[in-house]
Amino acid sequence: METEEVFVTPVGHKLFFSGGDGGSGHQGVGVAIHKRLLHQIDSISFSAFSSRVCQLQLSWGTTCFRCIAVYFPTSWHSEDDVEHVHSLLDLLLDACVKDGCIPILGGDFNACIGPLENHQWTLGQWDAK
Repeated sequence: METEEVFVTPVGHKLFFSGGDGGSGHQGVGVAIHKRLLHQIDSISFSAFSSRVCQLQLSWGTTCFRCIAVYFPTSWHSEDDVEHVHSLLDLLLDACVKDGCIPILGGDFNACIGPLENHQWTLGQWDAK
């Protein structure tokens, strides 16, 4: 597990984020919750899995949401780094659906612009359309 940090802004917004490379301000991902929404949420739990992947689970009434923030490696990273993030994301999305939660996925996917091929619309079983 990565370092998990929570920061409350002076006006009451809450930021949940994974620690990057020793507190230098580089690397890391996170999720921000507006102060008005905080008062409506029944429960919140946060997990940082790496400096590239974190998850915020929140319950609102009887509905469970999991916000997953991802920062994908770029093309100059090793294939193992890229595969590790893909595998972790697949695992988190599968667990989310199995547990009856609604996934919310966001982040920097380091996508390339160019002609699309059929297989480029999905990540595992997850449709990107």
